[in-house]
Order: sequence, then structure tokens, then C-alpha cells
Amino acid sequence: MNDEFVAWDDVGVVDHSNSEDGYGFISTSEVADDVFFHVSDVAGRFPTEDDLLQYDIHETDRGYEAVNIEHKKRAESSTEPFASTRTRWGGN
Repeated sequence: MNDEFVAWDDVGVVDHSNSEDGYGFISTSEVADDVFFHVSDVAGRFPTEDDLLQYDIHETDRGYEAVNIEHKKRAESSTEPFASTRTRWGGN
């Protein structure tokens, strides 16, 4: 049985989540397959699709699993139309 960490502080996007059953999958470039997560390893609210998460990847005999999961805020970019540097409606 393989049971070791393959990445720390990886960042990925939730590709699928099932809040009813308490699990989901994260898409990442760190490993070839999607990474499984369980609600018991998530700090805070249950992740939904397209949420950005930071986590450690643990390899088990069933595949890759995310542990120590935290929500991560997306960085705003000045090239985005709703970035904080955009002129506000009614502003000068």
C-alpha cells in the first residue's frame, strides 16, 4: 500500500462536488488524475464547483486524496473588467 504525501500547499479548482454525500474532486496540474476530497478534511464551508482550494496531496492505494484543505481567494487582476482598480459607476 502506497501511503505518502506527493505535494504540499498545492492549489487547484473544484471540478466536481457532491454536498449530499460529502465528497468531491479537484483538478490540478500537480498530478495526472483528479484529486479526491472528503468534507472532513475541509476547513470552513463545503466547496462547490469552481472554488479555488489549497491543500496537501496524499497518495493512497485508491489514488490521490487532498487533506488539510482551505479555501483560497482568487487574486484580482487589473486586466479583469471588475477588478478593484476599475472606475466605479458614478465615480470620478
